[in-house]
Amino acid sequence: MSVNLPKVGEPLQYNYRYDLLNRIIGMQTIRNLNVATNNWTPVAVSDFGETVTYDP
Repeated sequence: MSVNLPKVGEPLQYNYRYDLLNRIIGMQTIRNLNVATNNWTPVAVSDFGETVTYDP
């Protein structure tokens, strides 16, 4: 999922990872969108990373 709100800041893309039961187990955020070509040159944003674990 990508978000581009120019008044708030630069565009960000959120990459989610899921387990076999379709539960979210992680999220990584990247930045560095070239708005002229609509291409991402991924640079990880460590401020918004997330890892989730579940009880067995």
